[in-house]
Amino acid sequence: MYLFKPKYTRNGETQSSPNYAVEFRLNGKRHVKGLGTPNRAAASQRATALMRKLENAPWEQVRAKIPGKRIPLERIYELYREMNTLRARPLRERTVRENIGQLKSTAGHLGAETVEDLAATSSTFPRLPSVKHLSRRSVASVVRQANSIFSKSALAFYGTRGLTIAASPFGAGVPAAPPPEPFKGYSIEFVRELITDARKELRDQDPGVWAAFLLCLSGGLRQQEAAWLQAGDLHENGVMIVSREEHLTKSEKHRFIPLPPGVMDDLRKVSAGSSYVVPDSARIGVRKPERRGRAVFERLTDWLRSKAVDVKKPVHELRKMYGAVVATRFGIYAAKEMLGHSTVKVTEATYAALLERPTVDFLQ
Repeated sequence: MYLFKPKYTRNGETQSSPNYAVEFRLNGKRHVKGLGTPNRAAASQRATALMRKLENAPWEQVRAKIPGKRIPLERIYELYREMNTLRARPLRERTVRENIGQLKSTAGHLGAETVEDLAATSSTFPRLPSVKHLSRRSVASVVRQANSIFSKSALAFYGTRGLTIAASPFGAGVPAAPPPEPFKGYSIEFVRELITDARKELRDQDPGVWAAFLLCLSGGLRQQEAAWLQAGDLHENGVMIVSREEHLTKSEKHRFIPLPPGVMDDLRKVSAGSSYVVPDSARIGVRKPERRGRAVFERLTDWLRSKAVDVKKPVHELRKMYGAVVATRFGIYAAKEMLGHSTVKVTEATYAALLERPTVDFLQ
């Protein structure tokens, strides 16, 4: 048994295949079989498995069961991008990038380099130790997003480019996402006490954290929306959330959030002389680039947990408090607009349980 990368001549130039092949002799005849991987260790494993099969069955029978040319996932990424440019209504570049990123991440967890590898291992993804930190809902979201690259229309397009894929390599391995847990809410007394404590402990001692607190609670901003809010986005009676190249909003849309005069005065004081409302500072000893304002939000997280907001994402809980007030006072559709949700279904899943059920009496 001999592993090698086949060479061939194209346009008068000798080139080497990126994938390994195995050469072996059987009954006095020389055979060569492509192994469909550029990884030598993986190629060795496949060649060894092939030799074991030949110990129990003739070559003709084994050869008929070996799949043909394997399809590298890198080729799928290229075609998926090409397909999107040809659509009548192309997906947003951010969506394409995220879909490809989730498929790359999933394939990385599974050690898959080809579509065939992915099909053989995809059902094990939800049970991998490396994804145990993800919730069931997150796992389902990751797999569904990765699987979107193998939709029926996508498979048909790949066929026009010479890649025949009968079905999605995920098969029936796309887990169902459990419904999101509705927001249980906090009493208005608790929120008022939280604001009182923040004014006493944060306003003068840590103005950056105070600004982040105000934006997330009084305006319902996402953490990175608050971090990237520029001083020029502060208007007379509110803030404008702008989707920019350095930070795209989740829906890639702009929205205006009205805020009380007192909140606007404090935000202007914090941002005076600065480009951004929330200051930024790198953590000591950290080499990799960080998300903007990370140190500020870490201090806010610690402070919130000390005030009994002890959940997985305390800062995001401030946004939910804002959304709950808007939904119960002004309705689901107003909350959807203020929170920047893509559809009202997202708002409804989180806040519908908080709404009062009206009684209609036509006899009164």
